[in-house]
Amino acid sequence: MPSDSVEQVFRSPNLVSGDIPYEVSYFAAVNGITEEQVRGLIKLHGEDVAVLVSEARKLREASEGTETKTWTSLLKAGGGAQEQ
Repeated sequence: MPSDSVEQVFRSPNLVSGDIPYEVSYFAAVNGITEEQVRGLIKLHGEDVAVLVSEARKLREASEGTETKTWTSLLKAGGGAQEQ
């Protein structure tokens, strides 16, 4: 039984706190974004995991699309591998 001097804090598993480093780090790793991006999403959309996952997916897909467009434009410009 815990002593009276120890305060237990129970966090909801449906929330991600921007103030708890391991929660931010874990969320970033699982969702393929940076910790800075996680903190930004929390500021914009709150701590609800479902909303954050949805927004992280949008962010990740947008950045992947940008990389693809950049690579495609490089190929069109002749910056890719040359055919033999």
